[in-house]
Amino acid sequence: MIQRLDVENNWKKVISNLSTETTFKLPKGSEFTAISDPVKNTITITPKQTGISRTIGKQEWTRFAEKFNEVIDSDYDPMRPGHYAKISFNASYLIAIMKM
Repeated sequence: MIQRLDVENNWKKVISNLSTETTFKLPKGSEFTAISDPVKNTITITPKQTGISRTIGKQEWTRFAEKFNEVIDSDYDPMRPGHYAKISFNASYLIAIMKM
């Protein structure tokens, strides 16, 4: 069973775990890299297909994590990106990072 997130501690853990560039794979097979910048308190993701980087800040992560907890509380699968369409364009990437 998937646990609710402690938003603050989870963010710190993600920032720490992404201190070196890490490659992830999305469910449909696309790959992306992610790395954190602890000074700026951000994560940078770069889809290999486009090579165009995107920055995710703590505010976006917080919205994602709060919605993640709401989805769990509603007894739905929080690992489905569709739940986050209105709050983050980066949901697929954030879910892949959550799985690490």
